[in-house]
Amino acid sequence: MMIYRDLVERFSIRNTTLLKTLTKYLITNIGNPFSATSYYKVIKQDQEASKGTLLEYISHLEDISLVYFLPLFSYSLKAQAINPRKVYCIDNGLRNAVSFTFSKDEGKLAENLVFLELMRRGKEIYYWKNGGEVDFIVKEEENSLTAINVCYTDRIEEREIRALEEFSGVEGFGAQVKELLLLTKDTEKTENGIRYMPLWKWMLKT
Repeated sequence: MMIYRDLVERFSIRNTTLLKTLTKYLITNIGNPFSATSYYKVIKQDQEASKGTLLEYISHLEDISLVYFLPLFSYSLKAQAINPRKVYCIDNGLRNAVSFTFSKDEGKLAENLVFLELMRRGKEIYYWKNGGEVDFIVKEEENSLTAINVCYTDRIEEREIRALEEFSGVEGFGAQVKELLLLTKDTEKTENGIRYMPLWKWMLKT
C-alpha cells in the first residue's frame, strides 16, 4: 500500500507491522474514542515496541493528515488532555478499503463525512460526553456553540435527542448554545428546540 511505503521512507519507520496494525485499527474505529495508553496495554504483548514508538507513529499519521483526533469539549485544558480523543479518517473510501468492517456502517461513515466537512469549513470543533454524547461541538463567532449529532436514519434514537438536551442544560454551556442540530437521512423539522436536517441538505450549505 502506497501510504505505508511513503510513511516508512519519510520517517524511516522500522516496525512496519506495528504501523499497519495501528493504521488499520484507527481507520476501522472512526468516530470512537481512542486512548494511546489503553491501546498500548492491548498490543504490548504482541508487538515489540515501546509506548514511545507507538506515540511517534500516531504523530506521523497525524502529520500526513491520514487521521485526525478530536478533543473533548471542556474549558479545562487538563480535562482535554486526559480524556480520550475521537478518531477520524481523511477519506471514507480509504477507510472502507483498509478497515476490518464487513457492514455498510453508514452511521460512522456519515459522522466521518460531517467531521471532514466541518474541517473544510475551517471550524473549531470538539466532541462532548457526560451521560450522553454529542458528536460535534462547534465554536462559532463570539464563542457561541453549535451542538451536532449525526443520526443517519429517520428512526431517531432517543439517546441522540437526550444528549443534545443534556449539553444545552449544562451550566456554563447552555447560555452559549446557538443551535442544537440533528443531522438525519431525510427527516426535516424543528421540535423542542432541536433542528432536524437531512445530511445532504446540510452538506449543500456553504
